[in-house]
Amino acid sequence: MQSEIDSLRQRISKLETEKAELEAKNAELLKQVMQESTKREAENVELKARIEELEKNKTNTINLKVENDELKAGVTKLEQSQNNTTHGLGDCILREASSDISSNINACSPNSKTLEDIETDNFLDSESRKRGTRKRNFKLKGHIIPLYQCQLRRYHLK
Repeated sequence: MQSEIDSLRQRISKLETEKAELEAKNAELLKQVMQESTKREAENVELKARIEELEKNKTNTINLKVENDELKAGVTKLEQSQNNTTHGLGDCILREASSDISSNINACSPNSKTLEDIETDNFLDSESRKRGTRKRNFKLKGHIIPLYQCQLRRYHLK
């Protein structure tokens, strides 16, 4: 019986040692679980903050897309307006050019000189220089006319 008691005491002692080892191991595992739980909670907080940020960015992105579409529509209208204005300017420039041409054509008086008149004038100028005569101008109907042209008109040579 004594041996049985001794054997039971040894068994109890072994079980108590195992119990202590298991409690230590359990405490270590509990510590690891707590650390991992803390890490996961921190990650969850970060992820929730990130989700909020992404939702705000999504709202901002949607607003920016709407604004971008509005701006594109405005640019398109401006480009169309500019094209219309450019065409209008082109038409205006053409009208001005044609009116300038017509006014230049209208400005040419019937007294304007032809090539033949210019050649005659040059010839008469050279002849008057050879003779040493001075060229005199007369004012006739608001136009200055050289003397030799008056003489030509008088003799109907022109």
